[in-house]
Amino acid sequence: GALHEAAERARAAASTTAQPGDVAAQLDRAVAAGDVDASSDLAHQLWRTEPGNAAAFRVLAQAHRAAGDLPALTDITSVRATQAETGEERGAAWLEVARLADELDAFEQAAHAYDQALVEDPGNITALDARGALAFRLGDYRTADLIYRDLAPGESALGDDEVALRRSIIAERLGRDTEALAHAQSAAAAAPGRLDLAMRVQDIATRIGDLELALTAARAVHDLTPLDDDEGQLRAQLALVDLMREAGNIDGAISQLDRIRRDHPFHEPVLEALAELHIAKSDWTTATRFLYQLVPMAPTPASRADRLYRLGEAVLIHLGDAERADDIFLRASDLEPAHIPTLRRLVDVYWRADEPGQIVEVASELADRNALANGIAERTLGRALVATALVGEATLAQKLATVLGESAAPQVVGALTELEAREGRMQVSSASTAITELARRGVLDLAKLRAAAAATSIASAF
Repeated sequence: GALHEAAERARAAASTTAQPGDVAAQLDRAVAAGDVDASSDLAHQLWRTEPGNAAAFRVLAQAHRAAGDLPALTDITSVRATQAETGEERGAAWLEVARLADELDAFEQAAHAYDQALVEDPGNITALDARGALAFRLGDYRTADLIYRDLAPGESALGDDEVALRRSIIAERLGRDTEALAHAQSAAAAAPGRLDLAMRVQDIATRIGDLELALTAARAVHDLTPLDDDEGQLRAQLALVDLMREAGNIDGAISQLDRIRRDHPFHEPVLEALAELHIAKSDWTTATRFLYQLVPMAPTPASRADRLYRLGEAVLIHLGDAERADDIFLRASDLEPAHIPTLRRLVDVYWRADEPGQIVEVASELADRNALANGIAERTLGRALVATALVGEATLAQKLATVLGESAAPQVVGALTELEAREGRMQVSSASTAITELARRGVLDLAKLRAAAAATSIASAF
């Protein structure tokens, strides 16, 4: 039983008077028989009498590695390295230490052991590859760069595509983008079915401005993206659009967006891009159609007012449809009464609508918000000043005149000229009388008004 087995192990271990050759032979037999306990006992005995013995080292190293005992493995490896006859043996011994340290996340010790293995056996590709992998994992990109330069194709445990990818990442981290792109292309060529590699080529090429290559890669990304990945497909298509726009291919970008819109008719970024591209082509009729579609998609009243204002500006300035623009500005004001750009436009809206009281109300709010200066046309301020004179708001008129400064007289005359054909609340006769009264009060300079009106059809009004 157990006593008999213990006795056998004791006899196999031999006594301290046994010769090293006898112990080595017994160790060989124990190892061959798979007797772990006897092998361990004999290996320790042989190591004590013959430190660095190769057979004892193999048994002890295997045991320390299995137990995860890094200090013990390091100690016996240091001894073994002094006895081994070849660099290959010494390198292999240190490689085992490095692997265990790597597994235990003892990275500094692992790096040292890999380096020792390479010192002893510079041609040890396994050690070189593992040292490169460790450096890459630790973000030691300069070391990884040097190592991966020394690895020939097919020598790494990694595939050629993965090695090229790592070299691309390393070059990028070291600020060598052109080299990073070349390695990314090599990786993609080695594994043409890898979506991540095509995306990397696209990203780097875009960043360094190689738009032709970026477009080629973007098409590959689109082709490699699974058809059932709706989000991925959309991202790939939008990336193509961005690159076409950057390359100046406006028509190509519009065609691509139209294809996307067939599948995503209410996708905001697509509609926004279509509006911007048609604006770039000065196709304002089509652009305003997309701007109109974007209005209800805005998440808040304020943002809807912003979009309505932008639409109104396009309709007014580029399509020349004042009536439609006025309606749009009024809708924007209903959504967000305090929207400053819209308030400034409302002065002109109410001017065209012959509503002096409303003009004064809007101008008063702009004044209260310190929004009369900057961002508002002098022509609009001149109109507001005439309406204010008609209503008799001298204080507001003074503020408007101050903002206009030297432009007050010509802008007022310009606004009065617009009233010549009017027959409603605002007529040139009553308005010029009101302006003359402001001049009498010192708000305006009558001489400057007469000078500004001298060459116009309303010269006699002053």
